[in-house]
Amino acid sequence: MSKPAAPATGLRRPSRTPNPTDQILGCFSNVEPSPRLDHMIRYLSTWSGTDKCLMLTQYSSKLVIVLLNLQYALRL
Repeated sequence: MSKPAAPATGLRRPSRTPNPTDQILGCFSNVEPSPRLDHMIRYLSTWSGTDKCLMLTQYSSKLVIVLLNLQYALRL
């Protein structure tokens, strides 16, 4: 018959140095959970939430362009 398996109590994985991605994402483990942020992420994950976000981006960029054109016109 075969020998029984050795207990795994003394076996450990060798430690590895964390890569930069692990270090960056690890710093977010100290941040407390936010219900508002959770709700916003769930909303933006839907089709209508993504549409609203893109619409807001489009309209705000149009306003920024108008303001930059006005600033340029006043400098001339």
